[in-house]
Amino acid sequence: HVIPITIQSLNTENLVPKKNYTQNRLQSSRLQLPEGTVLVLDETNLEPGQLNERGLKNLSALKEIITRQVLNYDFEFYQMEVNTNIPVLSLSRTKSLLPFDDTLVCGEEAKYQPSMDSPSVDTLMKLRLGLTMLSIPEPAFEVPEPVSMKIESQFVEMRKQFPAHVDEDTLHQWLSLARTRARTYGESGLTEERWNQVVSMYKLCKQRST
Repeated sequence: HVIPITIQSLNTENLVPKKNYTQNRLQSSRLQLPEGTVLVLDETNLEPGQLNERGLKNLSALKEIITRQVLNYDFEFYQMEVNTNIPVLSLSRTKSLLPFDDTLVCGEEAKYQPSMDSPSVDTLMKLRLGLTMLSIPEPAFEVPEPVSMKIESQFVEMRKQFPAHVDEDTLHQWLSLARTRARTYGESGLTEERWNQVVSMYKLCKQRST
C-alpha cells in the first residue's frame, strides 16, 4: 500500500480514523490496513512547507505506527489506541521526515537501468511467500555460548566506534536481523558467520550515510 507524502497531502488527507457523530459512523482512513500489509511512504516529492493542524495530526499518526505500531482512533472526546502490524518503508531523496530505526543510502550502482528485466509473477510470488514465512515467529532459536560471547564483545567495540548510533536498541535490531538472516538459510540457530554478515551490513549502511 503506497501513500505519497507531501505537505499538501498531509494537510488535506485524513490519515486518522475519526468518529462522525452527525452520521453516527466511523470515518475510515488510509492507515486502516490489514495485518501484515507493507506500507510504503513516498517522500520523493516532499518539499519544504508549513503543516497545519491536520498535517501535524497525520504526521503524528505515521510516527506512532512506525515507533509503536499503534493507530489512534479519534472519538473527539477521547483517543483509542488500536494495535497494528504494519511494516513501514519510506522512499526519499534526503533524510526522511519520519523516525525510522534504519536508513539505507543507495549507491551509484543502485541506479535503475531501463534494460533490466522485470521479475516474473512467479518470482514475485516466491518472494512474497518467503517474506511472509520470515514474519512468522520461530518457536525456538538457539544462540550458542561462543556466538553470544562474540556478540557481546563486538557490541562493546561498536559502541566505541559509533557512540552516537549504537545502544541497547541497536543490539536488539542486530539480533532480529541476524535471526532473520539465519532463517533465510533455513537455520534454526545463529552462527558466527551470519552474525558477521549482519555487522558488515550495518557498517556499510553507516558508511553510505556519512
